[in-house]
Amino acid sequence: MLAYAWAVLQSGKDLVGVAKTGSGKTLAFLLPGFVKLRKLKKAQEVDTKKGPALLCMTPTRELCHQIYSDAEKFGGPVQITAACCYGGANRKDQEWAIQTGPDCLIATPGRLNDFVQKKQVRLDQVRFAIIDEADRMLDMGFEPQIKQVLDEVPWHDRQTCMFTATWPQECKKLAETYIKDPVQIQIGSGEITTNKNIVQHVKMVDRDSDKLEALKEILRGLPEGAGCLVFCNSKKKCGTLSWDLEGDTELGMPATELHGDLDQNQRDKALWKFKSGEARVCVATDLASRGLDVRNIAVVVNYDAPKSAEDYVHRIGRTGRAEDSGEAYTLLLKWGNEAEAKYIAQIMRKASQDVPEDVQELEKNAEDDWKKGLLFVVVTDCIMLQGDCAVGNV
Repeated sequence: MLAYAWAVLQSGKDLVGVAKTGSGKTLAFLLPGFVKLRKLKKAQEVDTKKGPALLCMTPTRELCHQIYSDAEKFGGPVQITAACCYGGANRKDQEWAIQTGPDCLIATPGRLNDFVQKKQVRLDQVRFAIIDEADRMLDMGFEPQIKQVLDEVPWHDRQTCMFTATWPQECKKLAETYIKDPVQIQIGSGEITTNKNIVQHVKMVDRDSDKLEALKEILRGLPEGAGCLVFCNSKKKCGTLSWDLEGDTELGMPATELHGDLDQNQRDKALWKFKSGEARVCVATDLASRGLDVRNIAVVVNYDAPKSAEDYVHRIGRTGRAEDSGEAYTLLLKWGNEAEAKYIAQIMRKASQDVPEDVQELEKNAEDDWKKGLLFVVVTDCIMLQGDCAVGNV
């Protein structure tokens, strides 16, 4: 993505980038934005004391703070300043940071729109706008806030880029409305696919209670110094599983948890422990499935199978970042996970990976169940139709 996006954005054109996770999207928009920003400031065409000239909207607090950290890291040496705002943190501190006149503002749509509606941030100086993880933001219901924010940004003077891992109809409509004649860069087929650097495994268990031992078996093989990200479908299970792992002194795998019930300080602390290696295992909900970039994640484990193929792709995409290799494990029940087995098998085939026989059997069961359901609907409709005809004949 870097190689293609830079040339387009440097030319001043709008851009839509569709690419799998881990393809370098953050620097693909930040660095060209910095180049444009420096030119505008030198020509005195923007006044960032009035408001930011670069605006980036992103779905989650974690990703927001991560992009802000990159903006500080790469912008600092060239005298480009940044601030961030997101829900769940002290609003007054964020308001103060915005009032200092940063060149860049990285924000989640909800908190940003709150500041805009209360006239606490001006967006009339924005000349470079980024919509990152657009599909995720739309999934989360942020479309009204995104539109309200973009309506405040000058249309004729701004350059806009949208980055997304998938390209659903909702993203296309948003792009048609707010992006001018964009160049579209698509890395891959546009279908839901995984990074081929990730080796996918499936472990079958008889009962949900068997998953803990299956996870520990995976963790015993974790490379020295590497981290493991474990996904659960509920916040309660995250806490319980993290506690179980942390308390297993024989296993020796310090663990932390990351989910929406934690306040921002707790989440920041959990992330720091995981990134620094103090915690080898992070047990998380789908909060961590998008945009989280921790390079020492060697293994991702779906303790609970995700509900959709898209969530599966984003979860396992937390490993195998950039050109690294990684491994992903999914724990499936031998009865009850037929639907999940079906989409996992399809994704494994697209990645040219062998599908285990027991997963194929579950996949077949899912197809059989679908056919039975279809047959039931057809038969029911026929019976109802006959009944209607009988009434009509009376």
